[in-house]
Amino acid sequence: MKKTVVLPVSQAKEGRKTSALENYLIRFFERELEVKLTRREMWQSVRFVASLFVLLFALSTGEPLPVLPALALAAYAYRGVTDITSRFTEKGGAR
Repeated sequence: MKKTVVLPVSQAKEGRKTSALENYLIRFFERELEVKLTRREMWQSVRFVASLFVLLFALSTGEPLPVLPALALAAYAYRGVTDITSRFTEKGGAR
């Protein structure tokens, strides 16, 4: 007869703990956007901001070739943030 191994609930939840950096970033985005964010939405926002920096850097070089991949990266990252921005504008937008 085979024995089944069952993990305690605490071990299952341990993988979902957030770090201090994640907590800080979540509070920062919630304070600035005044919208409640999940961990996943926070990382999508970070990815979008980082892609905008890549796009700005590509535009500042003056070469047209690196701009297209950077623009595609920013557009792809924006897809993940559309729900957050729609909630932000529904709430009243900028202060």
